[in-house]
Amino acid sequence: VTEQLFLRARAGESPALEALFASAGDRLWLFVELRLGPRLRTEFEPLDVVQETWVSALEGLERFEPRGQGSFAAWVCRIAEHRIADLGRRGARAKRTPPGRPQALSLLIEAARTSGSGPFSAAASLESHEALANAVGRLDEPDREALLMRHFEELSLDEIAHRTGASPTAVRRRLG
Repeated sequence: VTEQLFLRARAGESPALEALFASAGDRLWLFVELRLGPRLRTEFEPLDVVQETWVSALEGLERFEPRGQGSFAAWVCRIAEHRIADLGRRGARAKRTPPGRPQALSLLIEAARTSGSGPFSAAASLESHEALANAVGRLDEPDREALLMRHFEELSLDEIAHRTGASPTAVRRRLG
């Protein structure tokens, strides 16, 4: 499904582009919620990070290589990971919209919100995201990082081990 949508989107088919991005919407939203952490969440809104990720993904869509079901969502989560790391390094304040001037949502975010398939559509979905974010937030930093790399960026045990400097056995234990 991802490869077919991508090929149609790359050919300029707007509904396919919207469907491709909507297919990763919930996963990206949850990843950003979990990955921001308490410190960055005081400075940056998850929605801002999601929107910036969508813009980066749209601009770099030609670099995406479909590799099966869920590969687009994993690619978008990696873009978000880089954006969040940049925010953490810079320690800059996010640009906030002044009171009284609502920020316009991108067409893709608006389409996901109004379609009923995005993360903005159901209160129950948001509540379960918050519960998961709280539970993951209570994990030790190395455990949380391993979990996010494995389940959202879809990295292998060896890739996580290489990135973190731990052994694959240690990574397996953390994920357990």
